Amino acid sequence: MIDPAAPKTLPGADFGEARLCDDLRALSEKHFLQWATSYRNRLFPHLDDQLEQIEVSPDGTGARVVRRCFAEHAHDIFHKGYGHERQTKQTPHRGAVWKSISGLVRFLDLPLEHYSIRAANIFDQGKLVALRTLFSATVNGILEGYAAVRFGDERGNTLLRKFSGRWGHQLAFLTPQAVSDVVELVEAGPFTEGIQQSVLPLLQSIDQLIRKKREDYFPLPVLGRFSWPNRLLEIGVRAPRSVSARRVIEARAYLDADHAAVSALIDASARNVALVVAPLRPDVRESVRGRGALADLVVNVSAGDSQLAVEQAADIWSRTIYALRSKRAASAISHNVAREFPLKTPSMMAYRRVERTTVRNLLSAFDRTNGTRLWCSVRRSGKTTACFGLDFTAADSVIVSQTCGTGPTPGSSLFYDRISRAITSGSSLGADFVEAGVEECAPVAPDGRRKVLVIDEYETLFGFLRTAAERDTFLRYTVVQPLLNQLVEFARDNLLVLLGQQPDAHFILMDQNQLAPYVRQDPFPLFENVEGTRASEFGELVGKVLTERIGCDHRFLGT
Repeated sequence: MIDPAAPKTLPGADFGEARLCDDLRALSEKHFLQWATSYRNRLFPHLDDQLEQIEVSPDGTGARVVRRCFAEHAHDIFHKGYGHERQTKQTPHRGAVWKSISGLVRFLDLPLEHYSIRAANIFDQGKLVALRTLFSATVNGILEGYAAVRFGDERGNTLLRKFSGRWGHQLAFLTPQAVSDVVELVEAGPFTEGIQQSVLPLLQSIDQLIRKKREDYFPLPVLGRFSWPNRLLEIGVRAPRSVSARRVIEARAYLDADHAAVSALIDASARNVALVVAPLRPDVRESVRGRGALADLVVNVSAGDSQLAVEQAADIWSRTIYALRSKRAASAISHNVAREFPLKTPSMMAYRRVERTTVRNLLSAFDRTNGTRLWCSVRRSGKTTACFGLDFTAADSVIVSQTCGTGPTPGSSLFYDRISRAITSGSSLGADFVEAGVEECAPVAPDGRRKVLVIDEYETLFGFLRTAAERDTFLRYTVVQPLLNQLVEFARDNLLVLLGQQPDAHFILMDQNQLAPYVRQDPFPLFENVEGTRASEFGELVGKVLTERIGCDHRFLGT
């Protein structure tokens, strides 16, 4: 673990260390927590440079440099962020911790996004090994820095254990050595014990096949899902390119024996999971022996012989891959790609996210314009994902993204929750209700800067206000109308963006609605398609869905 009081240095390391550390310091000082823009734009070129260096010189020096730089930076920003929340904004400890965890997840999403983009076009063994090494060093560095931070009476390593469900999917892409390092970073308990017992042998079996000399295929992890309530890590490795029927080969690791029940193993077999690594109770072991299909699927790690478990798992991988490669390629699309877009699994967004330049350009059009804008589009057109990726400062403005439904991150509905509590209590709104709410929801302190409040699912908000006013006239004059008036006042010096499907949901209490006349509607862009190329938002989206096993070129995309 890093010692925050005495940061270590690595003299003479010639792997772009100075430039990387300098840029990370600049991000901390000038672009604090601006994940979607400044961090992404600055870090991706560095990660590409480091990837090349690690491939050329695979002696571990480059990985150590990356880990150290990211560890020091993570410690710096999360220590500073918690202090700002507690001392400047007077946020309660629990709220400040939630914000730090949300920031950690957003930070970890960046190397995962870089990994997923580069993995799609890498099939050479040396490059794949370098990519996994780079990703593992980056994630280990971020977790190391966070684990060393003191959040009041708690340490970061304790919070990593408590909130493992938020970041545990990252384990699916790490090297075995990196997973062993994570076990050392996180506070000991059932989580770390389960990782060591089940996840580590599974990843070692994948690593064993990746490092085997083959000509055209290496089972690179491309999907990961983690559920702490189910004590389950799911890993999907890339299938051979010649196999059109399956996009990924799935494996599962159960962290304890209680959740590796016979019913769970039968479910895995029914879903064509290739491999399950789990500690098994004696009764479950007997059931597995009596079922041939399960005996060919499950590796029991209860015996404690981890090397034997690795060999058994590698053998199952090899048999599965051989069977797939021996099958005749399907003549049609037989894989349900929609199944891999679980709408309620935020961790999947890192692999599926498409950079929405058109949405950024739309918002940029209002860089120096105040008022209220309405963006309407059909459901599933990417409004929520796009606008929750706008957590950046542009033209000296702070983006505050909120929703009146289910958001992708904790705290996504804080503003709506404040309004709900105000209506439930029936008390008159304070004069600064909206301003205080926006300040509370802001990802960074506005410090007098112009604010852009984005409210998604705005129909829910105005429907709630209309219903409350119709049910109780008192609420109309103590909460509903004062709220509309304060939104007008807010929009005079800031920008209010309403997102939804209905262009007229804000037409409520029209005899005294001061907000409605100020609302101006703009067309929300769908995924832009550029004729004759896949290098467009729509082309990137289709490519992420279909992958290279299904022919997809500019002629397929159309005009």
